[in-house]
Amino acid sequence: MRDSRAFMPVGNTIVIASTSTAPAGTQAAPATTDHFEGCQYRVHNAGNAVCHIAYAATNTAAANAAVGATAGSPTAAIPIPAGVVEILTAPRNSYWSSNSAVNCTVYITPGTGF
Repeated sequence: MRDSRAFMPVGNTIVIASTSTAPAGTQAAPATTDHFEGCQYRVHNAGNAVCHIAYAATNTAAANAAVGATAGSPTAAIPIPAGVVEILTAPRNSYWSSNSAVNCTVYITPGTGF
């Protein structure tokens, strides 16, 4: 059953320096294992441009997936507008990466709830 409470952090926040070349993924691991298989992640784009974030099981796969979609070329990356906070569900212990046209800082915190 999904948790319908307000978001509560259950792990350390990671920081991704998003640039035009996606960096190797960084793992955002919850500090506890007493939650369901998936995990919520609070994603904050603190930059001034859209960031295209992606998660995967490895750091290389996350970096490779962090490519923005274009007309006729869909991708798995999720666009996060500048200044926006999103709560996303992804597998536990996912690696995260981000790509953006200009340098942006993206903060990702594992947690539970929305």
